[in-house]
Amino acid sequence: MDIITPGPKVLILGHSFISRLTQALAYDPKLSPDFNLAQCSVSCYGIRGGTVDRLQNNEDINAHIQHFQPSVIILQIGGNDLCDPGLKPETLACKIVDLMFDFQLHYSFVNKLVVCELFTRTQPWYITAEQYENKRSIVIIRCYPSCTRLYIVCKYCEEAVSPLILSHQDAS
Repeated sequence: MDIITPGPKVLILGHSFISRLTQALAYDPKLSPDFNLAQCSVSCYGIRGGTVDRLQNNEDINAHIQHFQPSVIILQIGGNDLCDPGLKPETLACKIVDLMFDFQLHYSFVNKLVVCELFTRTQPWYITAEQYENKRSIVIIRCYPSCTRLYIVCKYCEEAVSPLILSHQDAS
């Protein structure tokens, strides 16, 4: 559900967490689909079991982005990818960066891209919690800094300590 107000448009895009958030916003009257943000329009789009590859090659997402035309895209991605025992964290980081550059290349109206920190998981699929955490740490510590204009959005967006914001305009 999209709430259109004057000002920038923000798309929150990601895996099943965002899908569940979208459902909660649509059906729980206590929650506000626009997060009570009067200064911007917000749209959430999540894919259950979403991986970076599934998000990058998804025609429905492309159509949604083209229709909504956000100036900011916030990505909550990568957690499902980390559960793949054969995927190296360095490869995942490259895929995330490639997705961001692809978005900037194909959507000229997008001014900022934000990648949220990978969530921790106590019971990941196909690997142990320790393996997941080791891979997650590698992506955060080693791989994100390979980008320019880098910041990593901390858990729950409480503070910015080094999240990944890539922008073809000044990110100030």
